[in-house]
Amino acid sequence: MKNETQMQMTSQISDELYGFFMSWEEWRLNGAPNDGPYCRTLGLCDNVLEGGFSRESKVELGSILIKEYEDHCEPFGDDWSVKSPDFGNCHLNPKRIAFVQRMIAAYEAQKESSQ
Repeated sequence: MKNETQMQMTSQISDELYGFFMSWEEWRLNGAPNDGPYCRTLGLCDNVLEGGFSRESKVELGSILIKEYEDHCEPFGDDWSVKSPDFGNCHLNPKRIAFVQRMIAAYEAQKESSQ
């Protein structure tokens, strides 16, 4: 895994993926309600589809995770076992939260610099 200095966002983020990050972050900040649009037991890649975003956005997100963490399956170190305290609390993982917030900031900086 790359260190934090190496993980500066270098790729462009699509408008749709930015929309997902914003929507997921709003859901999380509102207490991650069980009635959706996302699922607490799923990671970001599966929640892209859960939230009605395109398969292309899932592929884009996977590519970013591979580029930044060299892992698209468990880049944030979650324990997916049902008996784990992490199970059902993916939205609370500080590494996932930091990643989403960093992607939002990178997109906004990218848009601001292009104006």
